[in-house]
Amino acid sequence: EGGSHGGFLTGWLTGHPKYKDIWSAACLWNAVLNMSYMLAATDIPIGFPADVEKEFDFSSISAEDVAHFYSRSPQSVVNNVKAPSMFIVGDKDLRVPLTNLTITCIPLSKEVSIQGFTTIQEGVMVWFSS
Repeated sequence: EGGSHGGFLTGWLTGHPKYKDIWSAACLWNAVLNMSYMLAATDIPIGFPADVEKEFDFSSISAEDVAHFYSRSPQSVVNNVKAPSMFIVGDKDLRVPLTNLTITCIPLSKEVSIQGFTTIQEGVMVWFSS
C-alpha cells in the first residue's frame, strides 16, 4: 500500500521485472504514475527536477526530458503488473489528477472499472468484497 510517493514506489515495484511476482494485491493512493505527464498536469511540478542530473528549465522541456521522466515512471513497467491493483485518487486532487490514473490503467486491462465513492473507506470495502 502506498500514498503519494508511496503510491509511486508501489506502482514501480508491482511492475518491476525483479519484484512483480511477490505481490498478491496492491493499493496505490494518489500515486504519481507517469512523471513525464505530471510535469504539466500537477500544480506543484517543483519536485521533479530532483531526478534530473542537470539544471532544469520548465520553460523549455525537451523530448529528452520527457523520455527521461517516463523511463523512471511506474507507467513504463505497467505491462508487467500481475497483481490486482486498487487505485485511489481524489477527483478534485490538484497534485495527482485523475487523468494520471486513467492513462496508466488503459494498458492494465480491457476490464478496468473506475468508480466514484464518497469515502476512501467505502471504496476499499467494495473492492475487497468483490
